[in-house]
Amino acid sequence: MPPPSLTTEAENSTLELAPHFENEVRWPAPAPWSALRMAMTQRDFESRDWNEGETACRWKFEFNGGFAEAGEERMKLNEIKFMVSMPDAFRTCPHGIEGSRMFPEVEIWLSGTLMRKPDFCVLTPQQIAEAEGNGRPVPGFVIEVVSPNDRSTYHDQKLIDYFASGVQVVWHVNPRLEMITIFTSPHEGEIMHGDDVCSAAPAFPKFKMKASDIFAAAKL
Repeated sequence: MPPPSLTTEAENSTLELAPHFENEVRWPAPAPWSALRMAMTQRDFESRDWNEGETACRWKFEFNGGFAEAGEERMKLNEIKFMVSMPDAFRTCPHGIEGSRMFPEVEIWLSGTLMRKPDFCVLTPQQIAEAEGNGRPVPGFVIEVVSPNDRSTYHDQKLIDYFASGVQVVWHVNPRLEMITIFTSPHEGEIMHGDDVCSAAPAFPKFKMKASDIFAAAKL
């Protein structure tokens, strides 16, 4: 079930919940609003525990130019095996053996005012050390798990954000259709399925898997 569409700032500074969402979405205290977008300072955003609240853990909370946003739900139970299978698969490739790691749902600051939380990202050993030293490295490879019901405009905007900030390749993984769209720019994507080989080039060219193997691993 996708969240309601975002309004533009010109239309409204907040997004009103659709009627059926009002009883389903509760923001974590002390958030004093009934919307999916609210103006706040970065300090306020980073000081909050976004896992508080009855159903807050359902949502990804991101920061975008002075606004806290809940743009999409977190991975669903029927997608959760990707949380294990994807990092495990990457760990066994040459890049993983050399120390690069795939992480699920971590905060990635693409700029001083923009934080996205991709379903997966890959960091090199140098970037991991930078992050451990309170740095904010931008990964070269990002994966988003999407479905036909997700809002395309939201993911299109994230593609623009990723590539504008130095990400080199983005996978959109669709478990329902067992298809993967590989983007090497915001306007250039190739759909892969079955025995098609998915590559993380140019960021991690030695990570390659058949699309069918990616989905098979998530079913084990």
